[in-house]
Amino acid sequence: MHFRIACGVAAPLLMLACSAPGEQEANAQSLERKGPPAGLALPPPDVGAEEDPVTPSGIGAGIAPAYRGEWNADRGACGTPGGEMRLRVEEDVLRFHESVAKVLAVKPAGPRAIEIETSMSGEGETRKQALLLTLSPDGATLAVEIGGTRAERVRCP
Repeated sequence: MHFRIACGVAAPLLMLACSAPGEQEANAQSLERKGPPAGLALPPPDVGAEEDPVTPSGIGAGIAPAYRGEWNADRGACGTPGGEMRLRVEEDVLRFHESVAKVLAVKPAGPRAIEIETSMSGEGETRKQALLLTLSPDGATLAVEIGGTRAERVRCP
């Protein structure tokens, strides 16, 4: 009796596993043509919606493009990798003079501000650290607040 049950379960699995690659592709293409089953279709995209270049699209999204790039104390310091105020902002990481902050989460904190939860590594230790980035209306200045200390930087060309 156990043999019949085992064969009854194993046979369909073997047939599925042994189907030819062409059959698998045909089944996938058939599903693509038919679309999802009724009631499971996704709503159409909002055609008129444009992504805000400053505010992330939602909690957990990376750092928005408007914040990305090199920032420094002044334009004269731009391009100097050893500057203490140098900051390189990427989608998923912030690179300071002697530390690196990996982005864990990003959420809006105002019209031109984002709060970033990070895992910050530097000087031999790693800790969770919240940062507040505020972009000036013209996008030329970035204020970075860490633990109550605020420093402003200018955008490098």
